[in-house]
Amino acid sequence: MHNLDLYFTSSPDLQLVKTCFYFNYERPIITERGKCFPHSTKSGSFIWSNGVKALVYLLLQSVCLAQLGSANQYILSGTKKSLAHTLALTLLKEPNWLIEMCGVDINGKARARKLVNIRNPYYNLGEKVELSLNTQFLSFSQINFYLNNKKQTSGKNLLQLRNWLRASLQDSDAGLSLDSQIAQLGFDFL
Repeated sequence: MHNLDLYFTSSPDLQLVKTCFYFNYERPIITERGKCFPHSTKSGSFIWSNGVKALVYLLLQSVCLAQLGSANQYILSGTKKSLAHTLALTLLKEPNWLIEMCGVDINGKARARKLVNIRNPYYNLGEKVELSLNTQFLSFSQINFYLNNKKQTSGKNLLQLRNWLRASLQDSDAGLSLDSQIAQLGFDFL
């Protein structure tokens, strides 16, 4: 059994502050926002970077779409220097925070890499990369979102969380335009 819990704070603006990843009934892998915790019981740390934001956005959008009853899966799509490109590069490079967030498999590869399916990561098949949640590794129901330590279960609350995150991405210094990077098959709720 796998589960991924993502904890956000809304003060002063929406930010991810902690993750808990449960893998096959092992003790949870806990990461917290910050540079490092050398004498802590936590497993690791991350900063609220564009790579983290992109991963969280994909997870949140995927769960929102499933909650709203769509039979189609959410696809994050984009060209170079897009949110999709940022996430694809992050997953391919496997930075320390990604390894600390979900641990490694028996081959030493980041388990977080298994969270996401990537199509065309090296742009061999055109100008766009596409990413979607790997539901064979982690289903929609195994991803939980918390805002100020309160679990967000309703579609309305998840959409509000998604909107806050989306605003945060649009205000970021990366200048990522989400509207041109989002593709869904047959279900438009943006």
